[in-house]
Amino acid sequence: MDLTIERESLLGALKLARVAAGSGKLPLVKIAAFMGEAEIVASDLTVSVRQRHRAEVRESGAVAVAARDAYDVVKNLADSPVTLTIDGSHAKIVAGSSRFRLVTYSTEGVVAVETPPDEAYAAISAPMLSGLLRRGGSAHGSNQARSHLTNMKVESNGETLTVVSTDGHRLHKADAACTWQPGDVDTIPPTGRLLFCDVLSDVEGDCEIATVKGVWFVRIGQAIVSARETGQPFPAWQRVIPATVDRAVTVELSHLTEVVRRVSLMADRPNHCVKLELRSGELAISATRDEFGEADETIEVDYDPDGDDFTTALSSVYFLAALEHVPGDHVRLEFNGELDPTCVRPFDPSTGEIGEDYVAVIMPLRL
Repeated sequence: MDLTIERESLLGALKLARVAAGSGKLPLVKIAAFMGEAEIVASDLTVSVRQRHRAEVRESGAVAVAARDAYDVVKNLADSPVTLTIDGSHAKIVAGSSRFRLVTYSTEGVVAVETPPDEAYAAISAPMLSGLLRRGGSAHGSNQARSHLTNMKVESNGETLTVVSTDGHRLHKADAACTWQPGDVDTIPPTGRLLFCDVLSDVEGDCEIATVKGVWFVRIGQAIVSARETGQPFPAWQRVIPATVDRAVTVELSHLTEVVRRVSLMADRPNHCVKLELRSGELAISATRDEFGEADETIEVDYDPDGDDFTTALSSVYFLAALEHVPGDHVRLEFNGELDPTCVRPFDPSTGEIGEDYVAVIMPLRL
C-alpha cells in the first residue's frame, strides 16, 4: 500500500475511529487504499465508523494499526500531506521531515456493520439532531452495574422527536419538531451518541439517518457512523418529571451559571453539594467544605414566600450540566418539597412562556 492524503482529512477520520475502536486491549483502525480513495474503518462491535477521503493512491492495499497511536501521531504532524506506506511489519507515516513507523496487525477483525441501501435513509436536519443528542443525552450514566441507564431513549409521535437520558440522579429531556420516526429502534448507546455528535458537529445542512435491524446509521457524504442498540429496557422516565409546581423563580441564565460555578468552589466532596434558599425577593446559594471554608451569594428574584422560606440542596455538577444545555437567556427553576426533584426549564420573559423543548430534573441531596 502506498498513498498520500491531506493531514486534516486523515486526522478527522482517525478522531472518530479512535472512539469507534473502543477501549479494549488493542483498539485498531483499518486504513485501506484503492481507486483514488482512502477508507478508514473502526469498530468495537457496538459502534462502527467508515469514512472515505480522496487520496493519491500509488498502490492499493490495507493495513491495521493501533487507533490511539495513529491519531496521536497524525495530530502532532506538521500541516502537510501525509504519506502512508507498508514497510515490512510496520506502517510508515511521513509528513514533511517527520517519520514514524507503527506496528501493523491483521485487518480481519476490523469490520464495519453492513450499511443499508440508499432507500432506507431519510434526510433530517443535522444541527437539530446534534442538538437533541447533546441536550437530551447528556445525563446518561456510566455505571455498568446499571447498564440500562447508560443508554439514551429516542421517541417520536410523528411530529416531535424526543431524546431522554438519566443516570438515576438526574434526567435530561430534549424535544424538536421532526416527522421522521425511528421505528422499533429506540435506544442509543453512549459511544454512539459521542460519535454521532462528533460527525454532526460541523454540518450545517441535512444528514441522512436510518434504523435497520437494531442499528442506527448516520450518513454524511462518504462518512457512515453506526450504533447498535443494546436491547435493554429504558426506565419509565415520564414518572420522574413532577406533574405539579409549588413554587418557581426565573433567573438570568448566565448570571445563575456564574454564581453556581463560583460557590461550588467551596462545595463538599464527593457530592459537590450546594444549598439553595428561597427567601422573599432573593435566591441564596451557598456551600461549605469543612477543611477549606464556605461561600454564599444571593440573586434577586421575584418571589414572595407563602409562609416559611424554602430550602433544598443539589449537586453543583448536575446543576451546572443542566444549565449548560438550557436554550435562551433565562431559566425557570421549579420546586416542590425540600426532598422533591428540582426542574430546570427555559423561560422567555418577553412572552412569559415556559420552554417545552428542554427540561432537566435533578434529585435533591440531604443537608
